[in-house]
Amino acid sequence: MNKRLVVSVAFVILVIVVAISFSSYQANLLEMHDKTKYLEKIASKQPSLVNLENGSPPLGPESAPITIIEFGDYQCEACYDWFHNTRDTLIDNYVETGKAKLIFVVLPLLGRDSLTAAQALYCAED
Repeated sequence: MNKRLVVSVAFVILVIVVAISFSSYQANLLEMHDKTKYLEKIASKQPSLVNLENGSPPLGPESAPITIIEFGDYQCEACYDWFHNTRDTLIDNYVETGKAKLIFVVLPLLGRDSLTAAQALYCAED
């Protein structure tokens, strides 16, 4: 009888702990949902933080939910490496499937030739 009482009390305590944990989880989930809605509301009212007028035309569908902005310098070795090793995978997996669009923005920081290369890019586009 004493053993049965201990098991019953342990079971009741376990049920109470699970109920409190579940209600706390639900409250946190609802709070996160409210914050997400609030942030979406704010984001829809604010203009874009990055001026994309000087960027390349978007590569990918205009209706893509994600915009990937690549900042690059034509003298940057890391940019060169990214272009030759990563860009094609990103385009295959995200741009061509309609998940994202890619915009390139020239950021000429690495010297006088970077600025000349950036100007040549804009002339070539024209």
